[in-house]
Amino acid sequence: MDYTVYMEAAGENSILLRGASPVTNVIRTPNDGSTFFAYSADFEIGNLMFRHKNYYHLLLNLNAELDELYLKDPEKGTWLLLNKNFVDFFYLGDRKFIHHRPLVNQGLPYGYYEELYTGNVKLYKKSKRIYYQGLNTRGEMQRGFALSQSYYLWKEAKWTIINKQADLKKIYKNQKNELNSVIREVNHTFRKNREQLLIEVVSRLDQ
Repeated sequence: MDYTVYMEAAGENSILLRGASPVTNVIRTPNDGSTFFAYSADFEIGNLMFRHKNYYHLLLNLNAELDELYLKDPEKGTWLLLNKNFVDFFYLGDRKFIHHRPLVNQGLPYGYYEELYTGNVKLYKKSKRIYYQGLNTRGEMQRGFALSQSYYLWKEAKWTIINKQADLKKIYKNQKNELNSVIREVNHTFRKNREQLLIEVVSRLDQ
């Protein structure tokens, strides 16, 4: 009876709920308030293309340390690990993530990337959580996950990492005047928001 109720509630999404449970390690549990998830420990409503089929209104979250996508079972509340081989893309709220499967010498490793802009060029973001542990100033063991974010631009048939404005100037060396004009215009507004500045620059120069 319970299985029948569960299957009726899950509907066509039931095939997703047959995956393996993610491996957890109590020793690595953070005590500094951080999380190994990309943004928040709260699962978000999202959509997913899995085995070339769209699934909607799922509870999803991305483990940014292991680059794993988890699905929360709405009936049991447990987490399930989705097989990366079958994931094409997914949404966490309004954020779209691409499963990038690189071709030879493209310069961008295999994995999940957040799509910030797509047009004639593409701008991707990689959020990585890096585990650390050590003694704090009070001699207490501190464990947590530090966040590292990298940005990649696809232009002229290759990926280039963007760490600073100098990288943009190398990429857009043939649009130097236009680049400097856009940077001057938007830098005051987005000076403390590198991501939004990059989106504005890339999207405007792509017009």
